[in-house]
Amino acid sequence: MTAGYLCDLTDPGHSRPGVDAAGRWFGRGCPAFGISGEVRREDLEHLMWGFAPGGRALVRNAGEASRRAGYDLTFSADKDVSALWAVAGPKTREIIERAQREAVKQALTYLQDVASHSRRGRHGLGREPVGLVAALFEQGSSRAGEPQLHTHAFLANVAARADGSSGALDGRDLYMQKRCAGAIYRCELARRLEERLGVRIERKGEFFGIAGVPAGLTAAWSTRRREIEEHLERHGRSGPKAAEYAALATRPAGRQLTGQERLDGWRREAARHGFTPEAARALMGHFVARDPLAEAEQAVRRAVRRITERDAHFGERELLRLAAGEALGRGVGASLIRTMVTHAVEFGPDTHRLGQLRGERRYTTGEMLEAEQRLLEAAGRLSRQGHRTVTPETMGRVLASRPTLTAEQSRALVHITQESGRIAAATGIAGEGRAFVLDAVREAYEGDGCSVFFAAADPGAARELERGAKIPGATLHETLRSLERGVLKLDDSSVIVVDESGIVATRAMERLTYHVESSGAKLVLVGEADPSLSLEAGGSFGALAARLDEGRRAEVLRRRRSWARDAGDSVPGHTDAALRTYAERGLLTLARGSDQAMAALVADWERHVGRDPRRGLVIAPTDGQARALNRLCQEARLRAGELGDAAVVVSGERIRAGDRVRFTRGSRLYQVRSGHLGTVLDADPVAGTLKVRLDDGERITVSLDRYGHVRLGYALTAPEAHDARVEDAFVLGVGASAGRGQGLVLASRTRLYADERDAGEEVRALVREASRAREKGHLREGARRSGDRERPDVELAV
Repeated sequence: MTAGYLCDLTDPGHSRPGVDAAGRWFGRGCPAFGISGEVRREDLEHLMWGFAPGGRALVRNAGEASRRAGYDLTFSADKDVSALWAVAGPKTREIIERAQREAVKQALTYLQDVASHSRRGRHGLGREPVGLVAALFEQGSSRAGEPQLHTHAFLANVAARADGSSGALDGRDLYMQKRCAGAIYRCELARRLEERLGVRIERKGEFFGIAGVPAGLTAAWSTRRREIEEHLERHGRSGPKAAEYAALATRPAGRQLTGQERLDGWRREAARHGFTPEAARALMGHFVARDPLAEAEQAVRRAVRRITERDAHFGERELLRLAAGEALGRGVGASLIRTMVTHAVEFGPDTHRLGQLRGERRYTTGEMLEAEQRLLEAAGRLSRQGHRTVTPETMGRVLASRPTLTAEQSRALVHITQESGRIAAATGIAGEGRAFVLDAVREAYEGDGCSVFFAAADPGAARELERGAKIPGATLHETLRSLERGVLKLDDSSVIVVDESGIVATRAMERLTYHVESSGAKLVLVGEADPSLSLEAGGSFGALAARLDEGRRAEVLRRRRSWARDAGDSVPGHTDAALRTYAERGLLTLARGSDQAMAALVADWERHVGRDPRRGLVIAPTDGQARALNRLCQEARLRAGELGDAAVVVSGERIRAGDRVRFTRGSRLYQVRSGHLGTVLDADPVAGTLKVRLDDGERITVSLDRYGHVRLGYALTAPEAHDARVEDAFVLGVGASAGRGQGLVLASRTRLYADERDAGEEVRALVREASRAREKGHLREGARRSGDRERPDVELAV
């Protein structure tokens, strides 16, 4: 983004009809650089390059092309607000514009107070508050030519410190606070529209609308966006600049419209949906008398309740964001809600200070402390009460049918089924090893006539349980609902197992414990008791596990089969012994040609991962082969209807919602490291952004104009996959075709694929030998003992 691009937003083709939309300076840092009022292009350009308006260098890397010029925040009014603004008369439009302007300033004032810092000192470890320097550019239309009242707030990446020195902004705080700033903006905008126009605000989750604006009109004003997205997809382009070109290419033939002509066109279109200036006036004048203080108190109470429904503790930032959302439609503005939230955490009679998490003070309520105490007391009672144990005969049959259970897994199984009372906590059983143990728990209890019910903390955990051990399970929320409606009934022969207990909220755990205790059933909790995990998730499993006589920590497995661990120990050279082991178990596929090898690999990968590509990672010897496999995996998911239609183009790759992606360079702004993997939640070719859920659970929105170091992440090279944590790996290349360092990933459960010509005679001989042995049936019992029934034969793909 350049100064020219920002300042050009004020051209007649971009700006709001009939309004002087010249950029304006805002922020406490402006006086230090002698700037105020209207933004001049040359001043903005100097600041973006790291110089003061007079030409003095402000930062060490001033003038370097690699430096970050600043941060572009966009504050967009809801479609309903933009529709009212487009149709209403001049005075009403002016009121709406002023409300937009003041709401943006409230959001920036919040960022100025809590997120405006400059780093200094050795390695930038020191930080100090500084003043923001923001250039505000107001617009009334989207790139698609539809009404969209919004403001670009460009924060220059320079700041003056108190001692007269200058430096760059620390963007991490801006990133952490952006959602809260957005909530404050919407809170203030809603209040001002209610107060000055008398419209009725309708809350829509974190957003809001205006009662009476036709939904058909706002939907129609989204059609141009779809046209632009389709044009970008056809031409393989994405990003704001490309979207501008697409808007020009897809608009009806004729000259560029002036602002007033565009406004007239909007009104004609609105009239076709029955939304005339008269209809717009009818939505106004409905003023409601309220007590803002009482409404703000109620908003904060509701926000606290929402947080503690799922978390045992909270930070002020999260509380403020939710309280600002609760304040929508209550006539409460940003300043008041900020004051009430600060008062609630510092002086609230029911608020208790806890420690810090990631540098932020955490709080809880007296009600939550009491709930946790009740939960611990109930767990103590359950631990002292007896429950039917699995008989030695049944346990013997279960253990005999699972010879691959490790000693630690067997001890966890015995603890759950024979040693504990009516509650058991099993920690440290990770990955597919957990599903393996829980399936044994189910078989043991059912073998002695008990009914076993499985519940998972979230839908993802429920799916993992069903895939890993074919155990049907519901989410804990669904289980609690069934219990409270009487659909699910427990008795003294019932066992309920909760997977991923470490992220179960305290309230939900207390409700479940009540049903277990009152019915005579047994409760088995499985998860991680890492204190940081419990603190972050807001659950009480760590405290419960510490209180109970928990089972010994089971072995943390990256592999289910001991043979894979033994083979992996000798893999660095792809020795005959290691390859023989894979061939004997049908996990070595030779194909006639590299294309056929890739096709066989992707077909197996697709069958194995189903709808969750996180379960299997593809490994290739070279970057070129990794890119080819990425395309094949993406095409397979596209055929299966698992990817979105819209795509952004990054480094020649089309990336869609649902795709796996890999970040190839670290970013402080987005808090990612090189090698981080994630799943795309949304790909917006018009804005040029990707919304990504990282594998650690964090969600980020990446602007590809600022950060374009993203590529498809289904397939990696071996060095790139060195630290990847996956259930199964699908590896291309053995023998001469294997890349250096390939053995680094073979310690996990692995399938090998290769061109038979590259594999060499020794490998081909191993496959032939294994095939002959299988034909004679010598390996059937061994395969049964290993528990691997997935691939009965060594394959030769044609």
